[in-house]
Amino acid sequence: MAVSNFTRVLLALSLISSSSVFANGSEQAELKKHTFGGKIATGSVELYDLPDEDYTNVYSYYNYKFDQNFSLEVGLNFGMDASDWECDDFDDGFTCRDRNDSMFNIIGADELEVTNFVIAGKAQLPLSQRNSLYAKVGANFYDYEISRNDRTFIDDSGTGVYLEGGWQYVWDFGLGVDAGVQYFDMGDLDSVSFAVGISYQF
Repeated sequence: MAVSNFTRVLLALSLISSSSVFANGSEQAELKKHTFGGKIATGSVELYDLPDEDYTNVYSYYNYKFDQNFSLEVGLNFGMDASDWECDDFDDGFTCRDRNDSMFNIIGADELEVTNFVIAGKAQLPLSQRNSLYAKVGANFYDYEISRNDRTFIDDSGTGVYLEGGWQYVWDFGLGVDAGVQYFDMGDLDSVSFAVGISYQF
């Protein structure tokens, strides 16, 4: 009788353990590991301690999930100055023109081009089934140039910090939207911008 009870207990434990393995396997199967996405952002960029300039950037990325909350991201960012426009109200309507001010008080400089390659870790904190907060910490390999036509005033490249934090919403079929703040440290040049994006998980 004791042997029979012991056998039943072993059988029950083996069934529980096999069902938990099966559940874990189905959870892993449901995990969408791959994400492609893109963002457009606007904000400001600062060189040394000079006054900020308006700035816009476009960021595209691939994200690989290790589990529901942690992933690795690689991305490519392109940034540029956002031209200042000045508009006047005349009798026959508005007239707008590019102010063409010198950037960063560098006489003659009127163009900024930035390229960043990003490697970052991402962590997310679920708020509900589809909503979560996220944070990214990593490195960016940057190259930027401040110029006018064919004349280059400053040209620099190197490695700096990349940070991003925000909110995201992902539907069950994989489409997601997000909004957050991006920070790129590029040596003497720093940018902070507010970004909105769209992504697809599969």
